[in-house]
Amino acid sequence: MVASQPVEHHLGDSADGRVEEVDDGVARVVIGPEAEEWFFPLTTLPEGVAVGDCLVFVPDGNGRWQALGRTATAPTASVRSIEDRLNRHISVRKTGEIDPASIRAARRAIEG
Repeated sequence: MVASQPVEHHLGDSADGRVEEVDDGVARVVIGPEAEEWFFPLTTLPEGVAVGDCLVFVPDGNGRWQALGRTATAPTASVRSIEDRLNRHISVRKTGEIDPASIRAARRAIEG
């Protein structure tokens, strides 16, 4: 998922996330117990974020994730099998993949 895609959350919800990859100013973060994959421009995350950092996220007023800051501990890892994770509801409904290169291209077009 891309940071700008809306998701449904209840007000006051928060979730831990872990930075899995940083490539050309875009961070790939897995968020919550379902390990949802999201992409964020580094400018939207706390300064100095690096691979392996754990962050706490809250939904903004538009239902998108917003990073509050770093967490003291790593998010709890799921013990479900890879088959269970691949068959989770979000994966079944997903019709396409997000390409980090297209995010970078869009960012370059905006920045000029």
